[in-house]
Amino acid sequence: MNADGIDKIKKIRETEESVNRSIEEEKQKCREMTESEKAKTEKEYKDLEDSLQIKYELALKEKKAEFDKLMQEKVREENEKVAGIKLNIDSKSTVDLLLGIMKDYVSD
Repeated sequence: MNADGIDKIKKIRETEESVNRSIEEEKQKCREMTESEKAKTEKEYKDLEDSLQIKYELALKEKKAEFDKLMQEKVREENEKVAGIKLNIDSKSTVDLLLGIMKDYVSD
């Protein structure tokens, strides 16, 4: 081969190496961008997950408070029913007692 042919081959190899380096650099940039985007996406996902967890806990507390309020109301109603029944029994006993006293008084 002559010197001209050797120079052309060297230039082709240099160009090929340069192109390969550029390709590798671009691949590396893409990997870095992908990792950066992945980290960003993971952070956004984590933030969203945390936000949803907080919303879930708040909703759960609200529902629990609502349930507790309803249960207290139900217990109060039941207690009033029981107290009313007891009051009716006491009233009946009192009336019976008064009638008995009146009978004793009238018969004396």
